[in-house]
Amino acid sequence: KGQQTICHLIPSGILHPGKKCFIANGVVVDPEVLLEEMNKLSERGIPVTPKRLSLSEKAHLIMPYHKALDVAREAAKKGMAYIHVFSPCPTGWRYPSSKLIEIGRKAVETNMVPLWEYEHKLGQIRFTHPVDNPLPVEAYLSLIGKYRHLDEDQKTYIRTLTKKRIEILKNFTREEKAVREPQERDLTAAA
Repeated sequence: KGQQTICHLIPSGILHPGKKCFIANGVVVDPEVLLEEMNKLSERGIPVTPKRLSLSEKAHLIMPYHKALDVAREAAKKGMAYIHVFSPCPTGWRYPSSKLIEIGRKAVETNMVPLWEYEHKLGQIRFTHPVDNPLPVEAYLSLIGKYRHLDEDQKTYIRTLTKKRIEILKNFTREEKAVREPQERDLTAAA
């Protein structure tokens, strides 16, 4: 009927009158999501009855306590849980889309966007692409239209902020190393 219907659990065959659909063995089913899909289809006049939809008794059900356990497990983890995704936007940042990769590289090469990860099990930060001799921040800023209005004081502020951010991360790695090394020496001496 020219309408888009998106189903995540219910097979699309339900959209065709007279077809019987099955949610098979091994499929992970969240009953809340299933009921929501059934209600949306029913509201659009698509009958979802036991004659048209069967759920295998061997399908895996996600119960509310499963979700609560997942939240509790994540909350019990020690350490950081953080991700920062850097994605330049050609339209909003006013630059040609053909320069997307170049801008992403310059962000890293100037230390504007350092690449690092925190290893929870090891308890340390690790730079995944360390930049010991970064390009001037202007190499990044000059490529992007939204920064063209900056005066020298503003560029100096950005340079200073970038250096401080990198120094904080480097200090954190040094502190982690300083904490770990004595512990490792104590363990070696005890052995």
